[in-house]
Amino acid sequence: MTKTDEIIKSIIDQSTTSLRFKEELKNALTSQVNPEGLSKSELKEIVMQAIAITLAKMGIDTPEMLDHLYEVLFAKANKIIDENFRNVALIGLLVSEIERTIVTETQFLENQAREIEFLTFDEAGSLLYNWQIVDDNRTTTCCRNIKARAGKGKSLEELRKIVNEESARYNAGNPHWFIRDWQPHVNCRGRLVVEKM
Repeated sequence: MTKTDEIIKSIIDQSTTSLRFKEELKNALTSQVNPEGLSKSELKEIVMQAIAITLAKMGIDTPEMLDHLYEVLFAKANKIIDENFRNVALIGLLVSEIERTIVTETQFLENQAREIEFLTFDEAGSLLYNWQIVDDNRTTTCCRNIKARAGKGKSLEELRKIVNEESARYNAGNPHWFIRDWQPHVNCRGRLVVEKM
């Protein structure tokens, strides 16, 4: 068994379903990884295994969602490792970016799925839709503005336009952001919902 295989086995053994994603991934990585003692490819392999294990423990059972998350997370993790390989804060950078990406991409895919589902029973476009937010100290002005502008509900197309306009306004000046339907900003917890029928 190679050193990498032993570390991966140890990560699997240490992972527990009771830990939240961030703590689980961070613990799995920090307890096993000493970036100075590994090659870049060994570190990448360990990080990819830790991501795969952690995603599996999240209970995501939609193959399309898993494939999308793997693709996005692996690309981001590789980039972070390439750019910060000798940085002592590498593990913290990885964990933060991976957690942010999981929240962002999961929300994006879930809202896309909701739209498809809503369209199956609202072929006539007669229902009203809204933007459901988690109203706490982490709620962005972007989501608060979407919720306020949606009022008591809008058509799907009107709400899509509001979400995209507020996203453009909120992310103005961010060269890394691009508009995606139902994805107003990074780490968004907002949900596309249908008003009471």
